[in-house]
Amino acid sequence: MPTRTAGHHAPRTTDGLFAQRMYSSARAQASRLCWEFVTSAGDGAAADRCADHVHDAAQHWSAGGLPHRKAHMAIQEALRGTIDHLGRQPARALPGQLRMLLDISPRLCRSVLLAYHPARLDYFAAPPPSGRSAAVTLLDSSAIRPPGMTAATAYDVVAIRLSAATDQVVDRSPMRRFLRALRAHRDAVLPIVAESSGTLLVPSTRSERGLDDVLLTCGADAALTFTAATVHARRSELRPARDHAHQLLDLVEQLGCGPGLYRFADLAFEYQITRNGPGRDRLAAILDPLDDHPELLAVVEHHIRTGGVRVRTAELLGIHPMTLVNRLRRIRELTGLEPTEPTGRWHLHAALIAHLTRPTAPGERNTPPDPALPTAMTLPGLSPRHDLGNHAVHPASS
Repeated sequence: MPTRTAGHHAPRTTDGLFAQRMYSSARAQASRLCWEFVTSAGDGAAADRCADHVHDAAQHWSAGGLPHRKAHMAIQEALRGTIDHLGRQPARALPGQLRMLLDISPRLCRSVLLAYHPARLDYFAAPPPSGRSAAVTLLDSSAIRPPGMTAATAYDVVAIRLSAATDQVVDRSPMRRFLRALRAHRDAVLPIVAESSGTLLVPSTRSERGLDDVLLTCGADAALTFTAATVHARRSELRPARDHAHQLLDLVEQLGCGPGLYRFADLAFEYQITRNGPGRDRLAAILDPLDDHPELLAVVEHHIRTGGVRVRTAELLGIHPMTLVNRLRRIRELTGLEPTEPTGRWHLHAALIAHLTRPTAPGERNTPPDPALPTAMTLPGLSPRHDLGNHAVHPASS
């Protein structure tokens, strides 16, 4: 994975003597191959031979433990050294030799990449287009196959938001890194994205779990974490599916569920509670008396997360168990619900979700759900599939 560097530097001494020798050997071998290539004017197959030799050499470097970053640096140093050497001995053939090096430079870097990551061979054999225009066409006229494009019959519509896995910023476009990794596994993905968020149209496969695994792998390869929601849809249903996927992603972020890939089945309970209507308003109003008591609202959330285990709740809040008992009693007095009993926690759980996702601006309403989605779920008949003891839902990828 590329990282920010200030020019080309030799390996640091902390890499160890063995690593330094390996890097020096790789750079010397790469320099020899570059010099043999640039002095082979008139041989039309020289470029192919040089790329093949670099690929073979990179396989040996990889087997010997040389990191990909160091191998890439060895090629860059060899090219630069060859140019410097030619510059010290100017000749009539110099312009042509420089053009040869410029032309072969990206090819040699690609040879090194394929030696370290052979799975990307298919991608470089037929690199896909950006896909944005095709994705827009599919969303605007879903039932019509775009000209010159082989459209899938069904897609996994993914609403996604990326964030760095560490504090280090590797480059300015996390989505570009993520798509580069994703297309090594699903080269037909069609994106409509910005720098760190957007929509992905991924041709669906028979394996539902395959998408979870692919996204996790791509996130790790690009040093990124992601929060995403996906909806499976036929080509004629892509537009409403896209809207629904982003509704689910908004819900995941409102509830603070954490990174991962979510589906409607993971959020059915929470999704139904947040739909516009008098039921949602009545649920949210249960916790209105706690608005002026944020410490009590924190007790509700943590007590739900721990499944009503008082000792654990007190530990998470950093308070004395008797202080917790007093706050639970105060919650019962203000809401009329008993937080120490399963039924009371169940209603508090539903009320907390409605309270957290209630629109803040007067007159603001949530987008109504797609009529094709299940909407028969009401509070008295809610499935106990979601454990009351865990307020944060679990993504399908966990």
